[in-house]
Amino acid sequence: MKWIIYIAFCLASTIACKTSEDLTGDKPQDDNNGIVSKKEAELKAYFIEAASEEAKGNLDKALVLYQKCLGLDPDNHAVHFELSKVYGQMSELSKSMNHAEKAIEGDPKNIWYLKQAASLYAYSSQFELAASYYKQVVDIDDSPENLLDYVNALVRAGKTEEAIGAISEIEKQVGTNPEIVNQKYQLYTHIGKDKEAMDLMKKAAADHPNDIAYQGMLAAAYEEQGDLESSVATYKKMLELEPNNPRIHMALYRYYNFVGQKKDAMRSLDKIFDSQELDIDDKMKILLDLYEETEVDNTSMPEIYSLLEKLIKTHPEEPKAYSIYGDFLLRDEKEAAARDMFVKALEFDGDRFLIWNQVMYLDMNLAEYEALLEHSEEALEIFPNQPGVYYYNGFALFKKSEYDRAIDALETGKSLVIENPPLMKEFCQTLGDVKYRSEDLTGAFEAYDCVLEIEPNNAFVLNNYAYYLALAGRDLDKAEQMSQKAVNLFPSQASYRDTYAWIQFRKKAYTEAHIAMQKAFENGGDKNPVLVEHMGDILYFLDKKSEAIDYWKQAKELGSESKTLDQKIKEQKYVE
Repeated sequence: MKWIIYIAFCLASTIACKTSEDLTGDKPQDDNNGIVSKKEAELKAYFIEAASEEAKGNLDKALVLYQKCLGLDPDNHAVHFELSKVYGQMSELSKSMNHAEKAIEGDPKNIWYLKQAASLYAYSSQFELAASYYKQVVDIDDSPENLLDYVNALVRAGKTEEAIGAISEIEKQVGTNPEIVNQKYQLYTHIGKDKEAMDLMKKAAADHPNDIAYQGMLAAAYEEQGDLESSVATYKKMLELEPNNPRIHMALYRYYNFVGQKKDAMRSLDKIFDSQELDIDDKMKILLDLYEETEVDNTSMPEIYSLLEKLIKTHPEEPKAYSIYGDFLLRDEKEAAARDMFVKALEFDGDRFLIWNQVMYLDMNLAEYEALLEHSEEALEIFPNQPGVYYYNGFALFKKSEYDRAIDALETGKSLVIENPPLMKEFCQTLGDVKYRSEDLTGAFEAYDCVLEIEPNNAFVLNNYAYYLALAGRDLDKAEQMSQKAVNLFPSQASYRDTYAWIQFRKKAYTEAHIAMQKAFENGGDKNPVLVEHMGDILYFLDKKSEAIDYWKQAKELGSESKTLDQKIKEQKYVE
């Protein structure tokens, strides 16, 4: 903004000086001089107002005012320059270039005009034109900054030899530094002069034997040229200068890993992970690579767990450290330890939903429902619109037998589900279980219907729904169809065949029930106290009383928790 105002005042001074000359010259003052003075004053006023609007960002207003300036003085180079800038900001490149050229016509040696044109041509990928204008800038002021702009334009224009010359000019002014050497090296390799490039690097490294930057560039150059032995030898020399430099150990790790020297690679990794200087993201990249490698061969896992411990030690307040440790533990089926790591990650970054979700998922898998309730309630404070959190919360409350609260949480979460059938199915299934436990049979059966609309072949729900209908003595034909479907899906599942047998029992089709139960026994059902008791019930109604009593006794020996079993055995008859 200050620069724009400065231009405005420069123009004002120029106009004022011109007017003063006209007034003090040899020509007599007449009316014409008065008219010219008025025009110049008007031009100055428009220009200052335009510059002010431009500084405020009111480009349309500035454009109108600069155009008025041109109406008064069509060849005014300062006005053309400002119009070029305004059109440039409005992304009208052709107009911007046109006015930049006109500004240069009015003042060919103005460095700002030349830079404006150069930058416009560079932006539009016309690099040869850009380079020609930067050359004119350099001819006026060959400062390193201007030379660097010139170099960049030459490189983009494909004029590499000229670019090398321009960099050499910069080097004469500011001296040699790693950035200049590296740029020259890159330019030499770009045009295929690999020998010149390596000679340059070797000389720079020889001239600066104790400078780690030059030695590092030489090592990288050897590596780029395919001379890995020389590269590694250089990195090892660098360790003599800086034994704990993690970047050097990183380079050696890549080499050892590439050539299969795993022990040496791991020693380098120890140094890397011991360092607090190296950013955690660099270490994370290594660990992610190791994660993939150990999917195939996990023999190095003890060493990797050691690295994970080091990561936490060197970055104790970084959530990423605990999170990736948790990922390894979870992959290795150490769920409790993984959950604890994810919980620790949340202490330092509590806004990561994916980590919260992982914690709650593991709480549920571990059947730690107090922890699940606590974590889901905390998560609800942060993520009140995430349906999954309500699911975990409702599930925890269900397991704690707080059925009303569980239903409230599940119904709220269910209302937030949008176009996610698998999640909707989970809500409906759990709601069905909760409502059944709370003796809302109608609500439970509606919820199970919801599940089967989404997933018609859900054998678990088909079986349980059918069994609950049979226990309630409701819709037995529907129950039979669902049970048969579950059996067809999993014919070797004894409990599914038991459900089918129990439905037949409820329908008083005792022979069919006995056949179904025999098939259940063939699939291991004779070890289940509930199924053994059911067999006794069926046999009782088939007038095989003594066999029925034997099965009831077997059920008791197997640890049955039936409330009526003792009464059946004592009274030697079926009890509802």
